[in-house]
Amino acid sequence: MSDPITWGDYVGFDPGVDRPLDEVTRAEAREYFDRFIRATRERPDVLRGFLAVNGVTLEPEEAALDQLNAFYVDHVTGDPLRERLDPQWYVVARDIGIWVGNFLIARADHLEWRLFTGGKTDVAYQRPVIMGFDVPNKKYNVDPELDVVGLGVRAVQGEPGHEYLRVMVKDALALA
Repeated sequence: MSDPITWGDYVGFDPGVDRPLDEVTRAEAREYFDRFIRATRERPDVLRGFLAVNGVTLEPEEAALDQLNAFYVDHVTGDPLRERLDPQWYVVARDIGIWVGNFLIARADHLEWRLFTGGKTDVAYQRPVIMGFDVPNKKYNVDPELDVVGLGVRAVQGEPGHEYLRVMVKDALALA
């Protein structure tokens, strides 16, 4: 059993929308994206503060992915049968996703956050994703937030995943 979480004054990013992004208008999706991009500058510090009060640092940098991954997998809670996380963990997943996305961009400067508009049936439709990979499919993207949510769901179902973020980043950078 892991140590209990200290939530302190941790407050999540306000998305400004109250339904899935594939259900909002393009204008609402654009407003969300603009808000999200502003958040990519402040949320990493909020995440670091939350982690610090829980005894986790993202230093040294080469170990940060594993430290972040271990903290999340060891603490995330939810309903394994419904494949849902407890609400506060979606907030944490978004912040971790922002941190991972920024981590990717810092290592391959041609990668960037983009609002995905490549197809209404795509799981990434109207979501902020990382794009700019050197692959034939120009719609190829990585959605760090959804990847972290998936990791959390697998963790509450009891599946191991302590190297997931490192492997995800390694695979993404291999295509950058």
